[in-house]
Order: sequence, then structure tokens, then C-alpha cells
Amino acid sequence: MQISNAVQKDQMKFMSGKVGVKNDQPDNDPNGVKAYENACAKYGIAVNAKVWAALVKGSLVVDLINIKIGEKGAMALAEALKVNKVITAIDLTNCNIGDEGAKALAEAFKKNTSITGINLNENNIGDEGAKAFADCLKGDITLKVKGNTTLTELSLGTNKITDEGANALAEALMINNTLKKLDLMQNLIGDPGAIAFANIFTVNTSLNELILAQNYINHLGAKALRDAVTIRKADKEKKPIKVDCY
Repeated sequence: MQISNAVQKDQMKFMSGKVGVKNDQPDNDPNGVKAYENACAKYGIAVNAKVWAALVKGSLVVDLINIKIGEKGAMALAEALKVNKVITAIDLTNCNIGDEGAKALAEAFKKNTSITGINLNENNIGDEGAKAFADCLKGDITLKVKGNTTLTELSLGTNKITDEGANALAEALMINNTLKKLDLMQNLIGDPGAIAFANIFTVNTSLNELILAQNYINHLGAKALRDAVTIRKADKEKKPIKVDCY
């Protein structure tokens, strides 16, 4: 495993307890540092200094915008997030994650119970990545696996998600009632995907913002969304929902 000199020095401080991270249970890995290092070795990639530092510091909000960790880097980070109990929000905009990286992160969110928001904009994520997050949100009734109930904001804007991925996410929101904001701006979603989302508004009670702007939604999809918003607004038992599809 390749590690930069800066990271090596910080590792020595961390191991000697000089970095301000609470770790009174040395056999555990509450921040996911060991899990990340081991995963980097497994996937044959260098430890990314910024990712490693964020884990060591126990950062609540992690900003990795434009850090090109790639698919394997995302897979390594996912291993850390499976055990990390500190991070509450993470921004991975433009990190070259792709579908495989998104699938790994979605799998991590089946176990992570601290992160409430993740930004995956501009990552070349297609339907496979979207479907992975849909599975994460809804769980598996047959296998008695609960979906993620911590995530409240999911941003998948400026990717390559089509109606197939949109349909999967809409189906998941028929079950999930904790996600509050879903951003799918500037993807490849058309009327079928828009209609699928419109159909959830009478069932889902948590979503209050849906961003579908700059997709390929025409009259039929836009009308379905407008009608659904009107019906939702009239239902006093449900919170109004804000939808942007232009």
C-alpha cells in the first residue's frame, strides 16, 4: 500500500495518541481508519491523504469535492463508512466514482447510521448506481433487511440516470419514509420517470423536495408532477412537497 510521507507522519502521531481523536477502545475502529487502510491495500491503491485525514480527525462534515478518488477509492471509503459513527454529511462531487463506486457506497449505507446527507453530483453514475441506492433505501422485505433510515438528503445530479434508475428510486420511496430531499437535476430522465415520482406523493410522507430540473421531461411528465403536488398540498396530513422539473 502506497502512503505519502505526510500521511506516514500523521499516522505516527495518530498511533501515539497525539491527534485529537477519541479512541479509548484501541481494538475498535470507530472512525473507520483501519478499515480504509486495509481496503486500500486490498484494492491496490494509495491511501488518499485527504480521505485519511478526515477519518483520523473524526470530522462531522467531510468535503472531498474534486478529489479524484475513482471507483476503487470510493470502494475503500465505503469500507470505512460501514463502521464510521462520526460523519454526518459527505460531499463527493466530481470524484470519478462511477457505478461501481456508487454501488459500494450504497452498500455501506445499509450499515451506516450517522450520515444524513451525501452529495454524489457529477460522478458518471448511471442506472446501476441509482438502483443500488434504491435498494439501500427500501431494504429487502423477503430477507427481512431494513432499508436505511438515517439518510435525509441524497444528491445524484449531473449524472447519467435514465427512467430505469428513476423508476427504481421512486419505487424505493414508496417504502422509505425518511428521505426528505432527492436531487436528480441534469440527468437523462423523461416522462416515464417523472410519472413514477408523481405516483409516490400520495404514499410517501417524508419527501418534501424533489429536483428534476434539466432532464428530458415534457408535457405529460410535468403535468403528472403538477397534479400530484396539488393533491399532496390538499392533504392536510402530509407536508407540501416542492418539485422543480424545469
